[in-house]
Amino acid sequence: MAAVSLRKQLWRLFAYAKRLEWIKDNPVDDAERVAVPKTSGYYSWTEADIAKYQERHPLGTRARLALEIMLWTGQRRGDARLFGPEHIKKGQIHYRQAKTGTVLWLPAAPQLLEAIGAMQRIGLKTFLITEYGKPFSKAGLGNKMREWCDEAGLPQCTAHGLRKAMARRLAENHESQQTIKAVGGWKGDAEVTTYTAAADQKLLAEAAIARLAHADLANRRKKLANPETQDTENEVQSESDGEPSWTRIELLSPFVN
Repeated sequence: MAAVSLRKQLWRLFAYAKRLEWIKDNPVDDAERVAVPKTSGYYSWTEADIAKYQERHPLGTRARLALEIMLWTGQRRGDARLFGPEHIKKGQIHYRQAKTGTVLWLPAAPQLLEAIGAMQRIGLKTFLITEYGKPFSKAGLGNKMREWCDEAGLPQCTAHGLRKAMARRLAENHESQQTIKAVGGWKGDAEVTTYTAAADQKLLAEAAIARLAHADLANRRKKLANPETQDTENEVQSESDGEPSWTRIELLSPFVN
């Protein structure tokens, strides 16, 4: 945000002037901070977005290969542009993240291998190449993805949004925080939470309640199958007449006549 950047630069300028004793106080300290609107960051691709892009860019195109690389590896564009044959050995992907230095091992998804195999032309060292047969620069791949997304009618989508989409998919597949961190190379749970915020709440809730209901029904069937145990668990002591006497609570069930 330009206003935030300007405030930082002015603070540094006046701080330097204060050190030289040209001024007594830094006036920026007394100025109100610029309110920064909260955002969710890059837009996370939905399944409908992915399908629309794939329909516009079929297998065998650079546009399609770029999507499959980032969607199935979770790579940032800076890593995706350098991703090549040397990074896949015996069905395993092995690379070092440029931003964090984290070394990752991932299985190569069939969808990714299919996209690579469909290409008529790839580079010697990288799968993605420009029209001139050279590897993309980081900005160049970002600009090209912008062009490919616009061609598919997806102005809201970006290259980085595919990394978020991969995390969302993992979350919706009920993968644990540790698993998601292992796949994407994230270090903290807070990072994962940011990336999985777009997970379908309705889908996750439906799956969770379904599992809970299944477990409850299974527990009921287990109790019905062992009536003696059930009776023992429900014995209560009656103190109404002053002398203890044992009664049993009869369980009424729609499954038992």
